[in-house]
Amino acid sequence: MCYCIAGFLVFSGPPSEFPSESSSRKTPEQFTVPPPWIPFPSKLCFRLHEARRLFSDSVELNLSGVSDYQRLKLTLDGCKAVATRSSTEVESQWLELLPKLYEKPVIPVGLLQPETEGSGGSEGNHILHWLSKQSSRSVVYIAFGSEATLRTEFTHELARGLELAKLPFIWALRKPSDIAADFEELLPEGFEERTKGYGIIAKGWVPQLKILDHESVGGFLTHCGWSSVIENFHYGHPLVLLPIFIDHGIIARILVEKGIAVEIERDEEDGSFTKEAVAAAVRLAVVEEEGEWMRRRAKELREVLVNKDRQGKYIDEFINYLQNHESKTSNA
Repeated sequence: MCYCIAGFLVFSGPPSEFPSESSSRKTPEQFTVPPPWIPFPSKLCFRLHEARRLFSDSVELNLSGVSDYQRLKLTLDGCKAVATRSSTEVESQWLELLPKLYEKPVIPVGLLQPETEGSGGSEGNHILHWLSKQSSRSVVYIAFGSEATLRTEFTHELARGLELAKLPFIWALRKPSDIAADFEELLPEGFEERTKGYGIIAKGWVPQLKILDHESVGGFLTHCGWSSVIENFHYGHPLVLLPIFIDHGIIARILVEKGIAVEIERDEEDGSFTKEAVAAAVRLAVVEEEGEWMRRRAKELREVLVNKDRQGKYIDEFINYLQNHESKTSNA
């Protein structure tokens, strides 16, 4: 099972074209344009700062002595079929192209959306209580998953952008594991005091599904992690995108192409952004009239993706494939 989005796998190409001395793409700059094996017009590519991080994270050898791309190549070379967490409603053209590149079956298993959290305990109740006092579709939820974190200067600029946007927000803020500073040092001086009337900084675990399910939430600012994006599909919020590493940039391009998201404008070289860019993207997604098309499209896509019968068919077809090819796929 591959949890990467199909578009990222297509962009990476057949295993023979994974970045190496023998492949046609050897530098980050070559990852800033669509590859030649995409036969139709496409804008699928990385920004330069994203490509550079992809190379440092996944192309260069890590502590194990093997790069992530080398591991993926070994896996693909040794398997007889590939299952990916995706659906044709989201990635039809990429799922159609991928088996041609791999020269083996590729089976989408659907989005495998999590069940909405039950009532559970009291953790996060203060957040839900605060949400109940906000206007419908007015709150921006900000979260970067369990692994992705921003540099401190980027976190400061993001905070300034939220302050400039003047919209109610909930920010699930995690401290980078390699930073010993207090939470307060991750934010601009006085930020929490200035925004306490309309913003919550949640320093730790939050009930993300309950927050996304709340009627007051009107947009989700995310790092583009595929699991977080899939969770949001279930609730139909427009997305504000700030991709951080590996496949996030490709996911961002696909979501924008789907018409359900806007990216925060960033510098191509270093990935920096301004508070004005943050405020503009957030306001476009949540309240500006010019963003109504995005909010409408997000709701329309939700109606398709939450169809349990439709999603269940992917699992049924995957099980049928395994049963019909049991002896042939014992090594897959």
